[in-house]
Amino acid sequence: MVKVSIIVPVHNTEKYLRQCVGSLLSQTLDDIEVVLVENGSEDGSPDICRELSSEDPRVRYVTLEKGDLSTARNEGVRAAAGEYVGFVDSDDLVSPEMYGRMYEAAVRNGADAVNCNYVKIYNNGRPPKYQYCEDGTERVMTPAGMIALNMREEISQSACTLLVRKSIVSEIGFCPGVRFEDRRTTFLFYAASSSCVQINRSMYYYHQYRGGIVKKGRRNFRTNYDCADADRIRLAFIRDSGLFTPGEQVNLSSKSAESFLRKLNRMRREISCAEEREMLRGIMPGISLIPDGCRLSLKAKVIRHFVRRILAADR
Repeated sequence: MVKVSIIVPVHNTEKYLRQCVGSLLSQTLDDIEVVLVENGSEDGSPDICRELSSEDPRVRYVTLEKGDLSTARNEGVRAAAGEYVGFVDSDDLVSPEMYGRMYEAAVRNGADAVNCNYVKIYNNGRPPKYQYCEDGTERVMTPAGMIALNMREEISQSACTLLVRKSIVSEIGFCPGVRFEDRRTTFLFYAASSSCVQINRSMYYYHQYRGGIVKKGRRNFRTNYDCADADRIRLAFIRDSGLFTPGEQVNLSSKSAESFLRKLNRMRREISCAEEREMLRGIMPGISLIPDGCRLSLKAKVIRHFVRRILAADR
C-alpha cells in the first residue's frame, strides 16, 4: 500500500500546475502518489495532467466532466491507494519535508490525523504572512483537544494542511455544492480519530493571486449563507457532541457565533429575491445554538438582539 496519496483538484490552473506537482514529486517521502482530478477545465490543464501522468508513474490522472471542489476531492479519495490522504490546491506549493514529517509523526504517535500550518505567499512583493505559532514543536492531542484548537481558530481549518487516514475521509467525505467545505468538515476528521498531532510549522504555501479553483472574489448572499451554515454546524457540534463541559462550550463557541451573526447581517443586506429571504429566515433560528455567556463583540450582540426580536414576532 502507498503511504500517502496527495489529491489535487485541477480547474483552469495551467499557469501553476507544473510547479505545484513538482513540489509534490520533490517530497522527502518517496512512497507517495499524486492523484490529479481534472475538473472541467477550459484551459490547457487537461493536457498538462496527461503529460505529468505519462512522465512519472507516481502521478495518476482522474477526470470529471464538471463538479465543485468537494466533488473532485471525494473522487480523488475514491481513487487513492494510500494509507493516508492529503489535499493540495493546484495553484499552491508545499515544502519538501511536509508529507514526510507528517507521515512520520502519524506513525510514531499512532495518530489518525496530523495537521500543520500554512503561510500566505503573495506575488506582489508583499512579505509572507504567517498565521499561527511557528515554534516547530509537535503536540500529540486527543480528538477533543484538537477540535478545541480548531474551534478557537488557533490552528488551520483547511483540509490542505491535514494528513488523515484514508478510511476516515472516505467515511465522512466533503459536502458538495457548498463553499467553506473545510470549515464544516475538518473538525469531524479529528472527532473520528483515535489520536491527533499538531505540528507548529508552516509547510503549506498558500498563494494569494486571482483565479484558480478556490480563490474567491467578492462574497455574495450565497457565499455568506454557506459560511453561516458552516458556523451553525460547528455550534451544533460543540453543543451536542458530548465532548465538552458547559463552560468549555461557552469558550469554544465564540468564534463561530461571532461569524454566524455577522454573516446573518450581511445576508440581510444582500437579499435580492424571495428565495433568499426564505433562506435567511430558515437559518436565523441557529442563534439558539449560541450559549449564554458566549463572548461576542458589541456589533454581534446587537445583531443577535434584533434577530431574536424578528423570531419572536414570527411566533
